[in-house]
Amino acid sequence: MDEVVRKVAALGLPGVILLITMATTGLTGAAAITAALAMLGPFGMIGGIGFLGVVGIAADGLSKFGLEALLVGIYKQRQEEGESKASLCKEIKGLMVSHDLKRKLKAEVKNGKSSVEDRRASKQDIDEQLDAIDKITGREFKKFLAKFFKQLGFQVKRTPATADYGADLVIKKGDIKAVVQAKIQQSTVGIKAVQEVTGAIGYYQANLGLVITNSKFTENAKELAASNKIELWDRDNLKKILKKVYK
Repeated sequence: MDEVVRKVAALGLPGVILLITMATTGLTGAAAITAALAMLGPFGMIGGIGFLGVVGIAADGLSKFGLEALLVGIYKQRQEEGESKASLCKEIKGLMVSHDLKRKLKAEVKNGKSSVEDRRASKQDIDEQLDAIDKITGREFKKFLAKFFKQLGFQVKRTPATADYGADLVIKKGDIKAVVQAKIQQSTVGIKAVQEVTGAIGYYQANLGLVITNSKFTENAKELAASNKIELWDRDNLKKILKKVYK
């Protein structure tokens, strides 16, 4: 099967279309090429040259392995050769195959190894998300973090807007019960935020305190947090966590 996959994958989309055409119509040889070229439109002539060398091997591969196995192998091969997940998934969306097969192909691509282009796009997405966070209100930041921790599997309780006793969120998962204070600001976060969340640990009977900001922390805040076992997530920490959750 490796030879079939390698040769058809080298043709890109035209090769995939040829394979699907042969599998769904039963056509072979020149008839299969003509039908596939008609489906490809302006890309047909380019793909047609390469078609000539793979029709026979494609027909043999379909009879031995079936369309689904070959398509899975082809998209894996193309991904290994550097094509991005986004471009391959977009291509799969337009294929004339069943919805179930499209879902399977997309799942295979998404679970595959990321290309340089994928990693570049992922980094850009996270940077854009952080830039967007810089522009939201404190209340919106609390909502964002509430959703964020739910995605991590935590039970999340939002505290009242007033009289929150130093915590914006109370999160719980297994043996962990933490109070979270959210600070959305452009200037550095100082010692007061650490003092407030330290007090909130006792009030909410938590075992961990966490201060999260889109900015940075002062050295005094870091020293006090270390002596009180308070975790501080600054912009860099937030970026790392976002990458893990939204990769």
